[in-house]
Amino acid sequence: MERNFDGQASLARLIAAELQALPPCRAPAGLQARVLAELARRAALPWWRRSVSHWPMPAQALFAVLALAVTHVLFWGLAGAGVAGVLHAVQSAGAQLLQAAQAVGTGVGVLRWLARDLLAALPDRWQAAALLALASSLALLLGSGTFVYRSLQPRS
Repeated sequence: MERNFDGQASLARLIAAELQALPPCRAPAGLQARVLAELARRAALPWWRRSVSHWPMPAQALFAVLALAVTHVLFWGLAGAGVAGVLHAVQSAGAQLLQAAQAVGTGVGVLRWLARDLLAALPDRWQAAALLALASSLALLLGSGTFVYRSLQPRS
């Protein structure tokens, strides 16, 4: 498919010229007054009603210490109330996951042994045909995936 870049460029120039010919947008009449009033209202708020970054430094430090203390108390309170049971459950789940991984590893080893013996039993021609079939299947998969991807992408 051949694209007409000259036509696209002239269309872009025409659209840009039309947009530049438009008058600038005007804000609503009371917008500036409302914005300035809101800024003045926020500036008049006491420091404890503003965000923490606007607090005085001693108040910020006290807030940080109190937040850490509350976090510490909650953590150790929850630890005494049953986190040990949760840790035991996580540990047993981890042990089960490790056993499952070992079983999968054993299964993979058996499959590898089976594939090695099966390939050794097959004639060379069959091995070449299987390799050719695998390579052509992978190429077909890659080509069809590329086709679907490109057909679904919007054209620019």
